[in-house]
Amino acid sequence: MNWFKHTLPLVITLALGCNVDTDNAPQLPEAQLKDTLQDANKTFVSTEKQRIESYVTHHNLTMQATGTGLLYCITKSTQGAMPVSNSHTTVHYTVSLLDGTLCYTTRTTGAETFRVDHDDVESGVHEGIKLMHQGEKAKFIIPTHLAHGLLGDLNKIPPRSALVYDIELITIK
Repeated sequence: MNWFKHTLPLVITLALGCNVDTDNAPQLPEAQLKDTLQDANKTFVSTEKQRIESYVTHHNLTMQATGTGLLYCITKSTQGAMPVSNSHTTVHYTVSLLDGTLCYTTRTTGAETFRVDHDDVESGVHEGIKLMHQGEKAKFIIPTHLAHGLLGDLNKIPPRSALVYDIELITIK
């Protein structure tokens, strides 16, 4: 447990976005550290939930929620096939932050193909794509824990960011 006491200030720094000197950080009892992390997590989850609800209300969206917290709505329906684990899917997508900041789009780079449940794509995308039929378009709101988590993607997606995906499922193989 000694590693826990020395590693936890760094974890708290990443989680809270603070600049903490880990060499001189106070060494709190393990129970107090656990409570501090749980409180910080509850606060973050509550704040993120409010931001997502505000986004949905502001854009007048009717979203469905999965058990994991993914929100989705089908914006263009079809009756095509649906992907399953291991399906190779080709998609067009636009990824933005809740504030509207554009992060990525395939409209300029070309459609992308990934294997469902295997390739390096946000777990929220894997979950959401299995709810779609070939040819459909959808909007996903992917909370932080199903996106890039505490670190972001170290490129265009900041740490602790919920993502908005506008996605089109072009093909399934």
